[in-house]
Amino acid sequence: MSPEKQTDLSSRYFQARLRYLTRSGVPQEKAELEAKEDAEGLAKGQYIPHVIEPSAGVDRLILALVSNAFQEITSTDEKGKSETRTVMRFHPRVAPVKVGVFPLLKNKPELVAKARGVFQSLRGQMMAFYDDAGAIGRRYARQDEAGTPFCVTIDFDTLGEKPELLDTVTVRHRDDGKQERIPIADLQAWLLARVR
Repeated sequence: MSPEKQTDLSSRYFQARLRYLTRSGVPQEKAELEAKEDAEGLAKGQYIPHVIEPSAGVDRLILALVSNAFQEITSTDEKGKSETRTVMRFHPRVAPVKVGVFPLLKNKPELVAKARGVFQSLRGQMMAFYDDAGAIGRRYARQDEAGTPFCVTIDFDTLGEKPELLDTVTVRHRDDGKQERIPIADLQAWLLARVR
């Protein structure tokens, strides 16, 4: 670059940088010093490369969320067989489905009725999904693939097989598989505190 072009570039950049710094609230003396240093460095070819991406469409946001949440987990059973499964680790606030509700067995009307009642109480407050098809482990795996952060299981303890656990449900956490018992009366508030 010719000396004339360097001087012109330095002068224009100095003026633009000085305007920016003073409008940003930097004191005049400090702004002049910083603008001068930046302008001299730019004229000498010292700059930090960067890219400004002005497009911010919803498709890019969704791609970023899905890419960040996607995870494959490989586990080996007691026979040495490896299995890879997909888990979408969405933050509970952005998960499409917040909670899955399952009766332990679909051929027990009392479990199904209780599960339907829990599902109806939750679906007005958050996106809930009811599932009674297949084994409970497969239902958990399907919800892990969908990114559902919590699964609620209605089992025989919910119906009072153990009197101290009457009207409680098992809540399974997607990310660590941890399970805990929550009273049905407290379930909605417990979930809302974690998904909002």
